[in-house]
Amino acid sequence: PGLDRPLLKPGDYQRVVGKLVRVKLREPLSGEWLIIGRLSEVMDTGIEVMSQQGKTANPVNVPWEIIAQAKLEIEF
Repeated sequence: PGLDRPLLKPGDYQRVVGKLVRVKLREPLSGEWLIIGRLSEVMDTGIEVMSQQGKTANPVNVPWEIIAQAKLEIEF
């Protein structure tokens, strides 16, 4: 599997904690359909991403049921 392999199971997310991810949502969360940031935690209810949108990193809790697609974001 390549870098653009989708994250599907909680174990896939656990494996990439601390890395940059791109999460597309089924419905907007705080007005956003796309969240890009560092995956900081995997919980029973969803994931926590430190969003890099704006000047400061803000934690965003994303419930499992609204994640449409997630994958690693390539860093240079």
